[in-house]
Amino acid sequence: MSQNPNRRRVVVEAGRPRNVNVRSYQHRPREIVVAGVIIAAAALATLAALLITSRPYDPMNSTIAPQTSVPTAPLVVEASPKPSPSTAATPAERAAEAESPVRGGETATPDDAEIKSQVEQMFSADPALSGADITTIVENGRVTLVGSVDSTDAKQRAQRIIRAIKGVVAINDQLSVRQVTPG
Repeated sequence: MSQNPNRRRVVVEAGRPRNVNVRSYQHRPREIVVAGVIIAAAALATLAALLITSRPYDPMNSTIAPQTSVPTAPLVVEASPKPSPSTAATPAERAAEAESPVRGGETATPDDAEIKSQVEQMFSADPALSGADITTIVENGRVTLVGSVDSTDAKQRAQRIIRAIKGVVAINDQLSVRQVTPG
């Protein structure tokens, strides 16, 4: 490359105006007030959100009445072979098998009220389930259990008792197991 000595250079100065000192710039009072209001509103909203979300839910102070919702899709339980009396887990289960309504060689299908009555009798006869908070709903042979029990063993016992009752088509088990807190 050859350099041309006749080439001219153009210099353009850019920069700040010379009369303005950045450190001495004064904010207008209105800008300060608006900034303060925005900061205060954000802080207030943050505190309100923290207060609302940090309070534990107390159902006793709830203004809405609790509703029990029962799902529409039941848990379908396949029929298992009838266990021998020696393998039945509890006296309540043995009694349920003995009380199945068979008359004159023909099988009578119990209605929902009979099934519910048998379930409640068996639960009250069982020591693990007699004090449990269990609500039984029976519709067209489908038994829905709602409530809570003390252990998973009690939950399984409730299912075994219901399976042993004649006329039960399906079980929808919504029982929850209470967690015992060390005291």
